[in-house]
Amino acid sequence: MNTPTIDSFIGTWKGAPENGMSLITIDVKKENEQIVGTFRAAAPGDIDNKRAMEASINFPRIQGSSMLFKPNPNGPGIMALELVGENEAIFGPVIDPDDIDKHFEQMAKHYREQFGREIDRSMHDPNSPEIIASVKSHQVRLVRQ
Repeated sequence: MNTPTIDSFIGTWKGAPENGMSLITIDVKKENEQIVGTFRAAAPGDIDNKRAMEASINFPRIQGSSMLFKPNPNGPGIMALELVGENEAIFGPVIDPDDIDKHFEQMAKHYREQFGREIDRSMHDPNSPEIIASVKSHQVRLVRQ
């Protein structure tokens, strides 16, 4: 595969649920030589998309064979659309140590409020087998339509 450019990611990408995961649709466009678009996650069987979640593609950048972006411009979390073929990609979260450091207190507060527990940075080591397995379990294969 050639070195990806913005144009390599343009289009509508869809993925079927794997392991009970959401139906994913990513619409990527180019405006003024910049990437813009949305990604949408809908529950399997939600015909009317009443519970669908939609987010803008924020701060997109191409890194190697991936387009990285933030679904929440002010929060933690980076998603990647990694090209694995001409019209195929893998979509899922990326663990970025800099992003974790920047948002750790926000993440810890959310975890404390949600689960009543404290977390430490070691729980977010991108090289730990648990984090690697978690990232892989949240990946979905997408096909450009």
